[in-house]
Amino acid sequence: MWVQKLTAGVAAIAFAPDGRTLYVADRGRAVTAWGTITRTCHPLFKPTRNEHAAIVRLLIAGAGRYLVALVGRAMRAYDLETGAERARLELPGIPRDRLDLPAVREMVPLPGTEPRVVYAAEDCRSLLVWVPNGREPGAAFAGPFEKGIWSYDLSPDGRTVAVLYVTEAVVLFDPLTGVVSARFPIPRDQALGTNRVKFTPDGQSLMLFHLGHVQRWDAARGEPVGPAVRLGGRNRYETTAFHPTARVFAAINDSGHPTLFDLDTGAALRALDFQLGTRATCLTFSPDGLTCAIGGSNKQFAVFDVDL
Repeated sequence: MWVQKLTAGVAAIAFAPDGRTLYVADRGRAVTAWGTITRTCHPLFKPTRNEHAAIVRLLIAGAGRYLVALVGRAMRAYDLETGAERARLELPGIPRDRLDLPAVREMVPLPGTEPRVVYAAEDCRSLLVWVPNGREPGAAFAGPFEKGIWSYDLSPDGRTVAVLYVTEAVVLFDPLTGVVSARFPIPRDQALGTNRVKFTPDGQSLMLFHLGHVQRWDAARGEPVGPAVRLGGRNRYETTAFHPTARVFAAINDSGHPTLFDLDTGAALRALDFQLGTRATCLTFSPDGLTCAIGGSNKQFAVFDVDL
């Protein structure tokens, strides 16, 4: 296990596609590239003093060539080969009644060599695609999203978008045509607490997180697979990451406690307590699934071997 000290708490992390580099954003608004083999680093970028907002999301796009950061109300795309900022998109202010929706903080990369990012509009009633070759957003995803988007995710092949509506239903759309392929009515006893929808890496299942429970759905049939499984505790699981090959996922609940779970049974496999402060803040698996990285509130991150 490798534990690294930083100058500020960890806000977001992302592995390069080859797993040899871990990009770490700290709460001082700096992003650093760490070699996972050499354990050495070099600064990638840092927002100017006038940009007070923290970096809240990092993702890799464009077949691993670009890093996209959500910095306050702006998305910024960086060319990882040159280190130069390629484009920036200033986002409008989010209405107060929408600030608690997960959708306003989510970004999803589209497959392909061109860096394309899906994000929710400020009213959370549409999904837009940003191609970082200018300052304007790209075309909107087709689909009737007027009911209000609570959370969303894109299938690994980019052919299906899953939207968790504020009206307590999950609907699957073809992003090009807007044709609905399935609709999942959420059980009444889970409706008020369901806060995340995520595709599994194989694209065959959807995971709906409801307070301290998770329900797996068959994405093709639109049917639940088994009963909802209690993950432990009563807290919502705000951050999740799926192992790329094994039937395992990691989750951090809203108390900051990270755990590995069995994808099929929901059984807790391993608690991940690396003394990273009062709470873990973010986590991700390497693309080969051999390691996992966790950021903490006490200015440290840990990279450890995944022993399954």
